[in-house]
Amino acid sequence: MKLKTLLAFAFLLFGACSKDSSLPDGSEAVVSNSSSVSFEQLVLLLNVKTNDSAYLVVESLDSVNLYVNNAWWNKVSSLLVDTTRVDKISNGNRFLSNNKINYLVLAKQGIRVPALKTAGDFSTYLNSWYTIKPGDYACFIESFSVRFNDGSSKTYFPYKYIPFTIIPESASAFVGEIELQLQP
Repeated sequence: MKLKTLLAFAFLLFGACSKDSSLPDGSEAVVSNSSSVSFEQLVLLLNVKTNDSAYLVVESLDSVNLYVNNAWWNKVSSLLVDTTRVDKISNGNRFLSNNKINYLVLAKQGIRVPALKTAGDFSTYLNSWYTIKPGDYACFIESFSVRFNDGSSKTYFPYKYIPFTIIPESASAFVGEIELQLQP
């Protein structure tokens, strides 16, 4: 009877244990005992200007393909914008506005986590992280997609470089407010 009670008590203790928050959660680039802040994301404000000096109004910019220096960073979409509150005019299959519309992009480093079965798999995963240290970098916007009113979509390739700086002990970097020009 005492053995059953001790086992039940042990199972309750194991079940009540919580995860130690000081352990890495898998989003860290390097396993470390350091208490320093690790860099996590890029912050961009994008607006899209058309040839007639108006700004494109869409719910979000999709598949924004980003690189840092020469290394692929991530393919992300902007946060959604409530376009019902934007003063806009219809122009064919798209909405336009004379007011600038900024689309917020928060881009964490995009690393695909493989099924970690062997030490080689784990090594490949760790080596795929692009370690960002304090200093100057260039963000490259290769492409982005927009979805128009009629449901069609189109991908544009602005090929735009934007310099930015990583400040020591910062978790993110503001790349800037960037105007992208739509080409016909």
